[in-house]
Amino acid sequence: KENLDQEKRDLLEDIDALKGSFRLLNENYIESHLKFISDNIGSDKNHRISVYFENDDSFYILGRFSSNPTYKRKHTIKFAINKGALSKTWESGSFCDFKCKSFKKAEKTYLKYQKQHYGFDEDKIRKSNMKSCSFIGYAIQDNGTPIGVILFESVEQDLSYFNNSIKEKFLEYEFILSKIVRSGKHYSHIIHYDNNNNPENEFLQKMGGKNV
Repeated sequence: KENLDQEKRDLLEDIDALKGSFRLLNENYIESHLKFISDNIGSDKNHRISVYFENDDSFYILGRFSSNPTYKRKHTIKFAINKGALSKTWESGSFCDFKCKSFKKAEKTYLKYQKQHYGFDEDKIRKSNMKSCSFIGYAIQDNGTPIGVILFESVEQDLSYFNNSIKEKFLEYEFILSKIVRSGKHYSHIIHYDNNNNPENEFLQKMGGKNV
């Protein structure tokens, strides 16, 4: 019995290690696609691209890319379906907003606009690591059914200059994005995400290091 119990523990450890490797590989795979899109549309450090999927009336982030490491971070995994540019994109199929002033240039105006148009309170906005003021979003379709959203953001009022190239690249890439989202929707580790047990930490722990 002791030998069987030890074998069971060893197998569970092996399974957890494989899950950690798979999660890391999956995130890197998605990020590589988003980086390709970013490079092709000419994004810079003011921008980021994120992909989300819908599950039980909430959004979950599946992948994100920005050349700015601060904007690339994922502090929140689950998002309300009735707030923000995500919600507006989901409802209409496509969405853009170039009217909001930047936080750096007009803080009070920015806060008021975000509350009125997107339903975010001041405390949440101030805690956000990226205070975006321009957005372009598209609902990702799978055989005519929306299953996710790709959202382009910028902290400057400059996304209007990228509008045509973003639309062109999205239409070209939608099939791949739908495959990514369709697969990602079944990753329970995203829905039941634990920030202290994320793929990078799991991988580093296995290598004897830690994420700092």
